[in-house]
Amino acid sequence: MGTFLRPLTHLELSPEAAERLAPPGEILAAAEGLSAHGAALSARRKP
Repeated sequence: MGTFLRPLTHLELSPEAAERLAPPGEILAAAEGLSAHGAALSARRKP
């Protein structure tokens, strides 16, 4: 039997991993026109 629910994924990063992955993620988000995604990555970086 099928389901009408969409599968959801959950990703958890350590602060160090978020700091390391944010710069390339921001570049990809900008290239794809996903400004809110880029802003979210920027907000999660260390001050």
